[in-house]
Amino acid sequence: MRTTFMQLLKNYQISIPMIQRDYAQGRLDPKAQAVRHQLVPSLKKALQGESLDFDFIYGTIEQQGEEMVLLPLDGQQRLTTLCLLHWYLNMKEEGNLGELLQRFSYETRLTTKDFLDHLFKSNFTLDDFSEEPLSDVIRNEKWFRHQWKFDPNIKGMLEMLDAIHAELQSLSQEVLHLLTSEDCPITFSFMDLDQFELGEELYIKMNARGRALSSFENFKAQFEQLLDSLGYHKEMKAFSFKLDQEWTDLLWSHLGTAKTLDRPFFNIFAFISSALQVKKKVTSNVFVNKRYTEIEVLREIYKENEAVQYLFAVLEVWCNVNDKNELFSKIVQKTPLFIAEPNLFKTVIENGNITLPERIYFYTVTQALLHDKKEELPSLLRIIRNLVQRIRQEKQGEYISNLRYDSIGDIFRAIDLFIKSNDDPYKTLATIEKLPGFTRDSVEQERFKAKLLDQQPNLKDALFKLEDLSELAGNLSALRDAFEKYGEDLVPLVRHMITLDQGLVARALLTCEDYKHQLGSSSLGDFLNCERYLYGGNTRKAFLWTTPKLQKVWSEFFDNYFAVKKSSVKETLQYIIDTKNSWNKTHYAYYFVKYPIIFSGQHFTFVFEYEKELLIEKINGKTARSLHINPIYEAVINEIPYLCHRNMSIAKSADRSILFTKSEKSLWLEKGNWTTSDKLIPLLDEYKAQLPNDLDLVEQGVQLVQMLQQKNIKVTNINS
Repeated sequence: MRTTFMQLLKNYQISIPMIQRDYAQGRLDPKAQAVRHQLVPSLKKALQGESLDFDFIYGTIEQQGEEMVLLPLDGQQRLTTLCLLHWYLNMKEEGNLGELLQRFSYETRLTTKDFLDHLFKSNFTLDDFSEEPLSDVIRNEKWFRHQWKFDPNIKGMLEMLDAIHAELQSLSQEVLHLLTSEDCPITFSFMDLDQFELGEELYIKMNARGRALSSFENFKAQFEQLLDSLGYHKEMKAFSFKLDQEWTDLLWSHLGTAKTLDRPFFNIFAFISSALQVKKKVTSNVFVNKRYTEIEVLREIYKENEAVQYLFAVLEVWCNVNDKNELFSKIVQKTPLFIAEPNLFKTVIENGNITLPERIYFYTVTQALLHDKKEELPSLLRIIRNLVQRIRQEKQGEYISNLRYDSIGDIFRAIDLFIKSNDDPYKTLATIEKLPGFTRDSVEQERFKAKLLDQQPNLKDALFKLEDLSELAGNLSALRDAFEKYGEDLVPLVRHMITLDQGLVARALLTCEDYKHQLGSSSLGDFLNCERYLYGGNTRKAFLWTTPKLQKVWSEFFDNYFAVKKSSVKETLQYIIDTKNSWNKTHYAYYFVKYPIIFSGQHFTFVFEYEKELLIEKINGKTARSLHINPIYEAVINEIPYLCHRNMSIAKSADRSILFTKSEKSLWLEKGNWTTSDKLIPLLDEYKAQLPNDLDLVEQGVQLVQMLQQKNIKVTNINS
């Protein structure tokens, strides 16, 4: 069973024993540098969505007082690197893993043990490493002892931290939650050598002979004994024969660099065993922590003959698929699954640590093949894909998967309901009262689609094209009414709008309704009245296009669009912006619609302190700690950049922004009107009296800056 560093650390203290060598992956020799140059980018790719398999880690577990302590015998290097990665991301994202990381220690050198203890208790933030190399900052800490500079473990760890920092410091999205989740992209298989009554002597043999004992051979013998003890004598002989013959042929092209059956067989065996186990409504903790090489676990799973037959049947059915690439290529052509590797069999066999959606899709395909439902597979997989994609939760304007191990058993049972039905999947959907593992609202959306296609089968291609867009991923929560009304005409429009800069889309959408989405409170300005709001953005397309909250707004928008449709999408959107901006000039939305600079950038996030007074800050990032500027000031600066100091006008921390001019004067909004320092107020009032009455605040600001530019008055204290 695959596990993660965090799962291991929660279950055991990890102590690198005395017999281990020094930490080698941080050395400066060419071989170690080559390892780092390959490993660290792989860690980054894993954090961005590519699974990373750290193979097998062997060790023994000892009871020390009240704690269970894991002593790694093979895997020290990988575990140490993972620990350093967790520490770095915990520091970078200001997480709370410090106490948990203290469960990792070195016994090889006392200096290493002390260093790690101080490092895990430190309170660094990313800002501490903005000007100096990470390792230098750590060495300059008061707690860093001079003699530690000569510890090869510590030198290697600092070198690795520098490499991790160089690779990951520019990573904009938060990823620590990935490492601590059940869907962690970096996994390995842990084997407790006490199960085989082996200990440090194995490690000695491994070093002396250069080769570890085969865990696969041990497992094969033990599982055959298990089958025999359960009374499955015929199956025991068949297992041994098939594993040496046709099942070897099945796995042969997936052996990898190790050139052994160990990993590919363990991967497919673990998948089959886990499928059998979760459908028995086993709790999530048991499921996550079980390793499917533990004989007592397997005894419980395979005690019934039906389970043994299922194991054989799954392996047999995949032996009968001659071209698996072709099979999955045809599947994803009809039903895109939004996964990196279409060949799910290859993913399961070679990686093992498949994502939960991949696990569900592979189970669906396997069950369809087992029950001769290949013709129904595209429709079934589409329904399941759509339902799985909608198992999500909104967090700060982004949708993240809420799929958990707890629900996999229910979802497998839901798939089996379709498989056992004699009707096609869409008719089955209409008759099934409840689908386990999925919410009623989500199932109802698929029923709506099925009913619509039954009434208007000509819409099938249009519907599939629309929900196959990766930004929608099968979710028509926001576009359901619009699609029902406009059908085929909606598809090319949505596809085109998604590719456009989302600022244009947001401005046009805002002409319909003040659709801002509250993210939470903010520490900017007056904390009691400060709220953060989102309008979508180029990095949050999925939220804008699929949130059910915007269904009515999108319906009104598309009504407006098709009523005034021009020769191009951009032209139509701009026409809507120019003619439908009915907001009053005292309302913030008037400016958000009129001035494109306000919806520029990747993150359409704003902090509202006092909306009616237009005390608003545009956040240049996802959090309130980002740089920020009042969008009205930004619009003024954009009109006359040669007269304004943009960088000086951008604020940090909890400060309000101020519009600074190159004439060393400043302006800001107060109660919805322009004001300035006490010394300049008489002059500003004089200028404001000269302005036409129909100007909006941006136009006023432009003219006031131009007027002040002509006055050679220098003010050194804006609050005087």
